[in-house]
Amino acid sequence: MSTENENQNAPSPQTEAAASLQKTPIIICGTCEATINDDNTKLICTNQRCGKATCNTCINLMFEVMFGQPALNYPLSCGACQHPFNITDIDQIIVNQQRYEQFIACVLPLFWSKNCLEENEKLAQCIYLIKYSFSFIK
Repeated sequence: MSTENENQNAPSPQTEAAASLQKTPIIICGTCEATINDDNTKLICTNQRCGKATCNTCINLMFEVMFGQPALNYPLSCGACQHPFNITDIDQIIVNQQRYEQFIACVLPLFWSKNCLEENEKLAQCIYLIKYSFSFIK
C-alpha cells in the first residue's frame, strides 16, 4: 500500500522528460554554428583545447574540397583550430556515406607518391586531364 506522501514524492513522467532534456548538452558546430543532434553524423576535434564538433553539412563540404584538391586538403582538419581529425572517425563516415571508392581514388596517389617523388618534386592535380588524375611537377 502506498501513502499520499510516497505518491507526492514520486517524479512524474513530465518532470523526468524535462530533466533528461536539461542533461543533454546542446552541441554546436564549430564551423557553421548549426545545432547538431545527438543522432546526427559529426566529427569531434581531438585537440583537448578545442574539442568542438563539426556537423554533417560541413563534413560533406570538407569532403568535396578534399576530393577536389587532396594534396592540399588531406587529412581533414577542424574548422575551428585546424587540428587534424581522427582518421578512424573520418574513415567510418566515408564508409557510412558509401564514398570509399572516391576516397581511395583521391588519397591513394598521395601515399603512393611518397615513394615516387624526388626531393624537389611535389604532387599536383592536372586540370587538363580527367578528374582525379595526377601529374608530377618539378
